[in-house]
Amino acid sequence: MVAVSYLVTHQSSVILSQYAAAPVIIPPPVFCCTVAVTTYLKSGPLDPQSKLTCLLTAEARVLNLLTMLVPRDDSFLTDGWAPVIDGVDLIGPIMDSIERGDIAEGVDLLMGTNLDEGTEFMDLTPALSCSADSAQLQEWAVSFYGERVGPHVPFLFSVLQPPLPACGVGGKPEDVPGDAARNYNVAMRSAGDVAIRCPLRRLAQRVSGKAFVYEFSVVPTSSLNAGNTSVLGSFHGAEVPFVFGDSFELSTDHERDISAAMGCYWRNFACNGDPSIGLDCPARWLPYVKRTPYHLNFGEHVSLGKDFKVHDSRCELFRGRPSWRPRRGRLWRQGSNDLFMLRMKGLLEDLEMPLESAPDADFVPEPITAAATSSIVV
Repeated sequence: MVAVSYLVTHQSSVILSQYAAAPVIIPPPVFCCTVAVTTYLKSGPLDPQSKLTCLLTAEARVLNLLTMLVPRDDSFLTDGWAPVIDGVDLIGPIMDSIERGDIAEGVDLLMGTNLDEGTEFMDLTPALSCSADSAQLQEWAVSFYGERVGPHVPFLFSVLQPPLPACGVGGKPEDVPGDAARNYNVAMRSAGDVAIRCPLRRLAQRVSGKAFVYEFSVVPTSSLNAGNTSVLGSFHGAEVPFVFGDSFELSTDHERDISAAMGCYWRNFACNGDPSIGLDCPARWLPYVKRTPYHLNFGEHVSLGKDFKVHDSRCELFRGRPSWRPRRGRLWRQGSNDLFMLRMKGLLEDLEMPLESAPDADFVPEPITAAATSSIVV
């Protein structure tokens, strides 16, 4: 826990004195989670007793404000509330520990990602127009991912699972429909993968216990916290009200059905360590392993799915270990690299779609045998 003494932005300051006896808020407060606002979080009292006094005597409204105005650092991948490497509990980045296999033995995990994880975090990436063309997307990818990775991102993400969220402020005539904002959505989906989906999949591959992975693609009809969802899609955190059955967030029969199914699985996992043991849930949820990367889909239906090879290639690219390599080390250009194109053709055939039909192929489910799942749909 960190005792906070200062939160400084260009437009607001929250000052806690050395003993936090008289916190002062200088308006106007701003939500400082964009690259446009420079923020700094300075250290608080150094000795343990002063830290404790600071926290216990600070006003609750100030502490709550600090959680809403948490400053970001210069990285898309972490922020002010990221786990603190303190040399005691955490002596290095979590992903480094996962790569070394420093994971508790035999612990079963239930975890997952949402289809549009990146929508809420695009303001932390280089600016990109909703109507960006291919050249602008390429420029964005190189700026965000660097010269080695960036040039390959647009093609690896040319296959996008529908639905695609609109781009804009939400609910306005000038919002760009999802299909027309395809290049923006390529960037958004890639950002969600590099920050959340790929690290989670890596953890699922490395655990010694069982890993149960879900993919959530429901676009909430409404959200008290997120406002208009037309530009957010199945955004980061959208599944939480479904898991806990928050009726005030569930507007349709379909949303209530998905919520009931998710609650069933979560109860089973909490009680039995396996989401398919206990209550009779809609479909059997098989563990995720690298050889058979099963996940449970919560979307139009509840069904068992399986990761495609193109998903692996995306994550391998971000880890710096691509399973394909451009010939003679050249960066890929359309039609210039036969080996790369052949490899990509194989990845897209894995989706059971021809190369020319790739833009809408990613949602095609891989066949699951009756023995593997009950295939009950809600």
